[in-house]
Amino acid sequence: MNKTILPSGWKSVRLDYLFDRLTRRNDVDNTNVLTISAHNGLINQEDFFNKSVASKDLSNYFLLKRGDFAYNKSYSAGYNYGAFKRLTRYDSGVISPLYICFTANDKNKCPDFYVHYFESMLLDREIKSFAQEGARNHGLLNIAVDDFFAMPISFPPLPEQQAIAEILTTADKLIVAKERLIAAKQKQKQWLMQNLLTGKIRLPGFSGEWECVILEKMFKVLSSLPLSRAELKDTGYCYLHYGDIHKMERFFVDVSSYLDKPKANIPELKDEVLLINGDIVFVDASEDYDGVCKYTVIKNDENIKFISGLHTIHLRSVNTNIDNAFKEFCFQNPIVKKQMVVKSNGMKVYGLSKTEILKLHIPLPPLPEQQAIANVLTTADREIELLKKELEQHKQIKKYLMQKLLTGKIRVKEAKA
Repeated sequence: MNKTILPSGWKSVRLDYLFDRLTRRNDVDNTNVLTISAHNGLINQEDFFNKSVASKDLSNYFLLKRGDFAYNKSYSAGYNYGAFKRLTRYDSGVISPLYICFTANDKNKCPDFYVHYFESMLLDREIKSFAQEGARNHGLLNIAVDDFFAMPISFPPLPEQQAIAEILTTADKLIVAKERLIAAKQKQKQWLMQNLLTGKIRLPGFSGEWECVILEKMFKVLSSLPLSRAELKDTGYCYLHYGDIHKMERFFVDVSSYLDKPKANIPELKDEVLLINGDIVFVDASEDYDGVCKYTVIKNDENIKFISGLHTIHLRSVNTNIDNAFKEFCFQNPIVKKQMVVKSNGMKVYGLSKTEILKLHIPLPPLPEQQAIANVLTTADREIELLKKELEQHKQIKKYLMQKLLTGKIRVKEAKA
């Protein structure tokens, strides 16, 4: 057991001093099968996975009621030693017996405090101490129930529990409100794209005819340019690398920092494509239809000079009648995305060839209207990005509060009646 120095007035008690184990079986034919989601907590399986992964016979599942807790012994991103969640979304539900379930007993007067205590991951060190060596079998921690309920947890005076719970619950509400605002703004932007990029709604002052231009009349495919290590080292260019082609995750590195390393430790540095501002880079594959041909537009402020040709297709404008900023959005046009879905092929991975990409038809308004549309959508993007930064600040503040309040490093007064 790990010894922790507690602040004055706090106690250390076993988890089973404040919580009772639940093994209530589903003898009421409850069909609301739950799973634990890191972000959504205890949520219906079909809502989360879009399918059921539960056994047909649910009689052996544990029955949870609103306010009960469940611990998932599987590790996941952000939860190396499993996740604790409380049922708040539904009045009841059933959960796999692989989970450890428990509920607050009569000694526990403020379960809300322990919602935040469990979420803080302060128990990770304890769980690590008794999870058996090499126990991560297919992502499942091997944890004995007796060890789990013998874990020491902090037990502050009730008024302090209530005050801490009130502060952290308020922080949670701010985060949820910001997430909902971001979702609303994203939905609003989708509406703008569906209407402005298709011409269903015209911005004030514009009435000119649109063209439907085939992509090969607007862009050319860039050929790869083999570059030697010596040439790369002399350029000092950055390297745009895609760590996950399906998610279009990219990161930048200084090529010179890789060239002196052993070959096995550097990204692929052959068949590079020299890029300039306004060039478009497509990732030509995706695991789902929605992600077919994700892309990025090279901008001056990114200072990118070349990129790997691996799993990517590179386009450069040959038509001066397309605005650089408008390129950011023209492939998000529902009309264009529909063409991509129809043309895409594959079973596990969907993709488009260079030939198919060049055959896409792009609705193209006159240049001034392109610029106006791009300005509206860019403004929407900036607003969403600002909200995301604010959301991250709220999360960091809550993380700080959890670290300080739940350990007693910062003490609080009693919550107001």
